[in-house]
Amino acid sequence: GYTERFLLPKLNSYLLENNQDPVAPKTYVEYITKCISCNYLPRLDVQWTPERGWGLFAAEELLLFDFLGVYTGRLHFLDDIPTEERLKNAYLCTFPAKEKGLVANAESHGNYTRFVNHDETHNIFCIHLNINKVP
Repeated sequence: GYTERFLLPKLNSYLLENNQDPVAPKTYVEYITKCISCNYLPRLDVQWTPERGWGLFAAEELLLFDFLGVYTGRLHFLDDIPTEERLKNAYLCTFPAKEKGLVANAESHGNYTRFVNHDETHNIFCIHLNINKVP
């Protein structure tokens, strides 16, 4: 499939450059798990733009479903965030939970991924994966 044809060659090239053995994950979740465990990311730059502030930019060609990182921030239950804040806060990323939805709020805490989609035309999307039963 797509992971084997397009994403895996980039990951294995990175692994070989870093004296690590190539891998053959069978699923996209296994691919992401390997990216995380070996610290693989495409080359990315955080840059300031006068029009929009800080943004995350690709320093190499990205492929569909390239892993860009784990979105981090302070965790809250969705119901605990007022509706007006949900609408204006561009740093919220919701993900499903069994009882209530959880939200990662990266407005004041997080990593470089908080700067994705700083443009009005979003070109990055989140995929929610449970790795080792952790959302």
